[in-house]
Amino acid sequence: MKDNKSKIFLVIGFIAVAILVMVFVKKKPNGTSEVKSTQSEQNASESSNSSEKIDTSDLNSFKEAYKQVDKEDVLFAGKDAGFEKFFSYDKPVFVNFTWIECAPCKEMAPYIENTFDKFKGKAVVKDVEVNVNNDFASQAGIRVTPTQIFIPLKEDFKFSDKAKSVMDEYFQEVTVNGKKGYIHEGLLEENELEILISDMING
Repeated sequence: MKDNKSKIFLVIGFIAVAILVMVFVKKKPNGTSEVKSTQSEQNASESSNSSEKIDTSDLNSFKEAYKQVDKEDVLFAGKDAGFEKFFSYDKPVFVNFTWIECAPCKEMAPYIENTFDKFKGKAVVKDVEVNVNNDFASQAGIRVTPTQIFIPLKEDFKFSDKAKSVMDEYFQEVTVNGKKGYIHEGLLEENELEILISDMING
């Protein structure tokens, strides 16, 4: 009888430990390589958990940065930026879509700023924060962040072999507003950005 009671207590103890472990590991850590949810899911999550997930001061800083919209020499595309605008420049265009809670986006942020400085006057480099500009992200069909769109100036443009060597399986040729472009989902290194944008400028 004592053996049976011991077994029962042992089973109950295992169950209690399992429940405690489940409670502690219930939440996933942040910092995944890509944001897998759709924009609508992100928005729903933001509205229900904004106090938990987003640092208000950081988001306010983003909003301040994204106030200016239409100037070519401004990195941040503001909340009123229209998708069609990016097909009206007389230079090649590179647009990066980022998200305040996306770890790869934070890693890529200095690459975007350096790229903007390097190609100012030669190409239009824009950064779009999806929390600030939901409409733009929706129009562009953004599914994950970071996502980049490359819009060459010439209709018959083709990337060189050197540029193709850094293009992975997440690159895709697309047609938007009747113009050819290229879209990439995921992180790109700074040297890869420079190769691809230089190619659009010189191609």
